[in-house]
Amino acid sequence: MSEQEQYVVEAELNRSRTRRKFLQYLAASPAIASLGGVAAFMGEVVGRSQGQAAGGSQSRHDLPLSQVLPTSVHYPLPWEFPDVGRTYTNVITDPAQALDVFDFEEPMYLKLSRSFPGHWAFFQSGCFSEGTLHADRAGFQHVFLRPRRLMSGVSGVPGGVSTKFTIFGDTYDAPIFTCPTSDERSIWMPDGELSVSRACKTRNTMQMLSWGCSESPEDCSAALGRPVVMQIYAPAVYSNTQIALKRLEVMGVKTIALTVDAAAPRNPETGNWVDQNIDTSGCLQCHTARRDHREMAGYPGIRDLGAEWQAAAPNPGFMGKGFNTSRDLPRSPLDWNYVDRMRQDWKGEFGIKGILTREDAALCIQHGIDFVYVSNHGGREPETDMSTIQVLPEIVDEVKGRVPIFIDSGFRRGTDVFKALALGATAVGVGHPMLWGLGAFGEPGVAKVLEILQYELMVTMGNVQTATLADINKNDVEVDWNSPLPITY
Repeated sequence: MSEQEQYVVEAELNRSRTRRKFLQYLAASPAIASLGGVAAFMGEVVGRSQGQAAGGSQSRHDLPLSQVLPTSVHYPLPWEFPDVGRTYTNVITDPAQALDVFDFEEPMYLKLSRSFPGHWAFFQSGCFSEGTLHADRAGFQHVFLRPRRLMSGVSGVPGGVSTKFTIFGDTYDAPIFTCPTSDERSIWMPDGELSVSRACKTRNTMQMLSWGCSESPEDCSAALGRPVVMQIYAPAVYSNTQIALKRLEVMGVKTIALTVDAAAPRNPETGNWVDQNIDTSGCLQCHTARRDHREMAGYPGIRDLGAEWQAAAPNPGFMGKGFNTSRDLPRSPLDWNYVDRMRQDWKGEFGIKGILTREDAALCIQHGIDFVYVSNHGGREPETDMSTIQVLPEIVDEVKGRVPIFIDSGFRRGTDVFKALALGATAVGVGHPMLWGLGAFGEPGVAKVLEILQYELMVTMGNVQTATLADINKNDVEVDWNSPLPITY
């Protein structure tokens, strides 16, 4: 077979697999089931398409989101990877009904897709063809647990296992934290981040708050019962950074994480498709609500984050309080010199978020950073087609235990958390599951998501026979990045 013929065969096989996975995806959706199943849905779509081709006038803006799925752009809903053999038929109506965190995704989708489709696309999608978004999940299927048996001191769950976790002087129920995601009122309009704060207090969990928060850091810290961990985007005007750091210091914040993976614009292909093809006018309700928030009066222009945000300067932001937004002020590039200035001005714990290579991990150590945060922004920054769990070992090897290592992107199970801990991570962030719980049910949804993940981690530790977090090590897993993924059809 010639090289060209082999290419044609492989291309056809890939198309066949794509069609099969798409039909699997449709079959797993409660929304499709409500329309009478895949056959009825496909027949309706084809019939509507033919009718429009014949002169029908119905606009795509008038159709439900589930009925205008693009064929050229992957849209990750309602599940990125449906569990094999499980039938998804009943959407939960109460957090107590959830069996795993995936149970929250569909109710969030059903709530948001009708009123705020742009918000759903923003929070759920990645960039380009969503390759990194899916790689983050697939990566865990190359890491295998190695359960031990009859180990002394591990009497079973829950008595013989402790997930207690202490870092930077604070103790939590598990090494799991909520990721910093911006504008959480856009999916839970009553109080956004405050619901997350209260849920984290209930589950004794670290909350990392986004610089783009839609509730004030002061209010979130009060609801949490301790200072939040604050994620920061670097203002282009460094004097504004100093204003923000001083404010956080006065609040009692002890730990910050500077995000460094958003210096360049990204290509949110799925979100762009939704903006072009779906009526997103309902999303204005959220943006109006944020603008009219009780505490936004008198705030200057927004986050002053750098070049990519300059066009958004009229939008207010909580962390922009007291900023000088004059366009005449000198801008500072986000580089290691900028980091050094922050290191000098911030006396608390200081981490760098968005590290994906051993080279940058080494530079973090050289520049006095207190923790390294491995992240690809939940599959959004950038399109590497490589999971964070896959790059973790080289960063652990470079850091050599000198500072803690945080990690996020793609974590959905307690087993995922255990695998990261075994490979050398210190703490694991969850973003999408937290947002699913928040968007579906608010505070009770987030609390249940955290409860599920904490319980799954405890069960996994019991099954592998590790009594404490300190007992987890690389001998508890086997890694084969070249292993074939499990068959899902």
